Amino acid sequence: MVGVATTERFLKDCAMVMQALTSGPMTNGEISVSTGLSPKRIGTLTVSLADRGQIRSLRCVLDKKRILVNLWSLPEAKGEDAHRDSETDLRAIRREYSNVALRSVHLSENPVSQFECWFNDAIRAECRDVTAAALATTSAEGQPSVRYVLIKHFSDGGYSWYTDSNSQKGVELAINPQAALCFYWPETERQVRISGKVERVEEDLSERYFKERPIACRISALASEQSQPIACRAELENRVLALSARFQDGNVPRKKSWGGYRLVPNYFEFWQGRQDRLHDRFMYRKNGEVWTSQRLMP
Repeated sequence: MVGVATTERFLKDCAMVMQALTSGPMTNGEISVSTGLSPKRIGTLTVSLADRGQIRSLRCVLDKKRILVNLWSLPEAKGEDAHRDSETDLRAIRREYSNVALRSVHLSENPVSQFECWFNDAIRAECRDVTAAALATTSAEGQPSVRYVLIKHFSDGGYSWYTDSNSQKGVELAINPQAALCFYWPETERQVRISGKVERVEEDLSERYFKERPIACRISALASEQSQPIACRAELENRVLALSARFQDGNVPRKKSWGGYRLVPNYFEFWQGRQDRLHDRFMYRKNGEVWTSQRLMP
């Protein structure tokens, strides 16, 4: 028996049990997990073995919140050729969503207000990297690329982040300013997609935010030619050391290529995870100055 007090601790304990199982011989069966304050069982960790005692699958079922996590482990392929020809089967990795329903009566008329509500819920749920959003851009040839950025402020006017305009995303946005953001908060089982045209943030705002950053971050921004190749990390660290010695007074200048971008939205989609994959989805589209919303099928 493993004593836990919360759902999060239960899942962490399952991960610890899983690590322990992989380090020694094991038999098929279930490991019951209970709260530390009550003998009532809240979940089980089921172990299934493949040939020669290798762990084939691990399944966590948390009864209290109907959380289901299947953890799958396949035997390693032998040799480089075998690895190249094999396929890692992920179909058994599955979890059940169990959060509240999303109805049209719950929605704000303004999608930015709705986003702010969900954003605050994510903060209260202690979501990690709550400001992180995947940013999708495209090259001149139409090749998409995506990476995470940290949103630093948002309003009805748009969602802003800061970077170097000479980076890959900066170059691609100069060619095609149409882009998309996607926030995902696992703890609340919610996702928000935002699309629109990207514009540069005003220079005075970029300058003000740059000066607010920790000095080490300002020096890193000055030292790095973002997205450009470099021989080794030592070379980059030597740049940082040289700049740190040069700007000991903390007056680190901002490169003209470093600044803010703002995505001005014309489309939102709010996604709420639901049981049996019957998720709730609502989109907002802007027509002139008016936002209209519509439920979408999952």
